[in-house]
Amino acid sequence: MRKRIVIGLVALVIVGGIAALLWRPWQSRLEYHKREYLRARDWGSIEQWLEATAPYRLRVALGRWKAERQELHKAALFKLGYVEERTFVLSNAVTEDRANVFWTLHSVFTNDPLDLSRIIDMGTNTVRIIGLPHEMPKWEEAIRKLDVPQ
Repeated sequence: MRKRIVIGLVALVIVGGIAALLWRPWQSRLEYHKREYLRARDWGSIEQWLEATAPYRLRVALGRWKAERQELHKAALFKLGYVEERTFVLSNAVTEDRANVFWTLHSVFTNDPLDLSRIIDMGTNTVRIIGLPHEMPKWEEAIRKLDVPQ
């Protein structure tokens, strides 16, 4: 009888340990989505091998699957507040010189380990930027310096 109880307790401890390793309760949701975003963005050795040797349809399916996973975790990072999107209006900058506007803003230094900070759209007089919340003042300053009367 004692033998069965001991075996049951050992099995329970093993199952609990495996569950803890899989679910990682000590890790926050933010850390989980950051790790999974990087995993979805980067191609591992098996995925690189499949990309080089697999049939076309399998490669397309793998690319779609990775893109969907990346977008899922990117959306979660937005929802958790790790990344934000802002639209800036350019009232004085010459909008025809879009390349100058782009490269001036692109030179803003960002320290984003996930490489999510970027200019995502330039309208006729607007610029949409994705970036880390604590780095938005750098973007604001760059746009303020750029948007001066000519």
